Amino acid sequence: NSTPIESCKLLRDRLNRGAGEALVRFHDPQTCQMAYESQNRQIFYGRTLDLRKLSLQDYQTSPLQVMMKNNDLQS
Repeated sequence: NSTPIESCKLLRDRLNRGAGEALVRFHDPQTCQMAYESQNRQIFYGRTLDLRKLSLQDYQTSPLQVMMKNNDLQS
């Protein structure tokens, strides 16, 4: 099951390795809610997804850089 996203910010540790956390921006609140309801607490590559909702303002003001955008995620 694939849910379209607008962009994703990946958290990196101080050695520039993936820290296992990301901020994901969805196209609309309904898509966000659908992803939350269907994916929260699901196993993904052997790890449990722990999803939390953030406001658009929290996403936009996070110090993380956008790592992937919609076009990068089409494959």
